Amino acid sequence: MGIKVVWDNDEKTVVRYSFDARWTWDEFYQARAEAYRQIDSVQHRVGVIFDTPPNIGLPSNMITHSKSAVNKTHANTTVVVVVAQNMYLRTMLTMVMKLSKKAGAMMCLASSLEEAREIVHQRLREAEKLPSV
Repeated sequence: MGIKVVWDNDEKTVVRYSFDARWTWDEFYQARAEAYRQIDSVQHRVGVIFDTPPNIGLPSNMITHSKSAVNKTHANTTVVVVVAQNMYLRTMLTMVMKLSKKAGAMMCLASSLEEAREIVHQRLREAEKLPSV
């Protein structure tokens, strides 16, 4: 499979997608369905990390699918951080973040998995401080 989905920590507050160098949108949507099942199994907010390799290949219609994916994030998702060392991927995602308000507010780019984890944990801490509606 081109994308594997796992909990990134024992507290089940971070879901990590691990991408192979080659993947398809069908594999992404299957992985997203698995991630949603995992998120549905907990009662708290979560962060999501997309861990991509430096040599990642991008399927066609990247901007269209990425905007759609961000607009359909799970309701309990606080932040989506993409580990992107590939400059083409970073450029495409930067465009998505500029074209979609939701993507701009919810997505971040990181250069390493460690940086992504720090961003997610900070955003989750900030979300906990917000008053309940």
